[in-house]
Amino acid sequence: MARQNKSNELAEMLRHQITSGQLQANGQLEAIAKLAKRHDTTVATVSKALASLEQAGYVERFPGKGVFVKARQNCRLALVMDSAFSYDSTSVSLLPILLNELERKCQEESWAYELFFSVNDKSSAQAFLLKLAQNAFDAILICSRWVAENSADIFKGKSVFTVGVYAYKELELSISFDEYKMAYDAVMELDRRGCRQIAFVDRNKDLSWSKNPDSGVRGYYDGLKNIGQLRNSQLYLKVPVSQQGGYDAFCKLLSDAMPRPFGIISNDSMLTMGGIQAVLSKKFRIPEDVIIASHANQGCGAAQFPIPIIKYEYPINANLDLIAKYIKLHNAGQNPPSGVVLLPPIKIVDSLLDKQLCIEVL
Repeated sequence: MARQNKSNELAEMLRHQITSGQLQANGQLEAIAKLAKRHDTTVATVSKALASLEQAGYVERFPGKGVFVKARQNCRLALVMDSAFSYDSTSVSLLPILLNELERKCQEESWAYELFFSVNDKSSAQAFLLKLAQNAFDAILICSRWVAENSADIFKGKSVFTVGVYAYKELELSISFDEYKMAYDAVMELDRRGCRQIAFVDRNKDLSWSKNPDSGVRGYYDGLKNIGQLRNSQLYLKVPVSQQGGYDAFCKLLSDAMPRPFGIISNDSMLTMGGIQAVLSKKFRIPEDVIIASHANQGCGAAQFPIPIIKYEYPINANLDLIAKYIKLHNAGQNPPSGVVLLPPIKIVDSLLDKQLCIEVL
């Protein structure tokens, strides 16, 4: 067992020297006997370490010549997703955008990537775990709750870089959308536009896996406090993430007695789509009667609303750019940050909404 551990340690050390550039592409490694002497181990242990590196594509052996660092792509990524991310309505609109941005970034960096869908448990993770055991990846992008929850065991003894696309509480590093700032800023913006009451339509979903499960409602309540409004339980609704859920929530909020303009914040573009239908079906005017501020994934078709609203976009391109930056730090032997790195929303105000506001003021 000791020799096997030493072999793994040696393979990881050499792998790091290769990915960080200490060992250059096409450069020759020391002879096996010299490596064994340098690291106070046996020739068999060194041979096993080199065999592991060769299988993973880091080195090539040429009989009679030696072992050489293989010219290869700078980094090999794996994007691991569970069914909730791949197929549920709450995330399905994000997936094609994330894949497009991943393709863009890998082309820029000449990196390779592999996708693993529906990784929900140990059984469905077998293909990914086999590749991982073969040292086939340098970095893992995690969109799987099962992988996040079992990350301590899955990545034990491996120097592979891991990052969560959501704020999984078990992961050392995640990059996520700043829902607190989105909700807080939305309250400030709606108050600036004259909304005397502001409601918040939130997603009713299991967030027990998240480090920041209530960030949106905290931002909403802190925003209300800042503008001098008291909490009103009737103005905070948690509903299923669907167009029907948004429709029902907005219908519940809308009444002839509401102050106008009435501000509504939606924490999901699917809810917003249903909410817009409710506003129009009840013959309320946008933005004269109702002003909507909504979360939206950058480039998402569901977020291309046909009427003037205030959008707070999640900059997915910035997410991938930041991931690439941290991967480079890791490969260079430096330490990326830990914890949850939050990306602030990009506020986009429809020009028609601003024109309407100007007309009302005049």
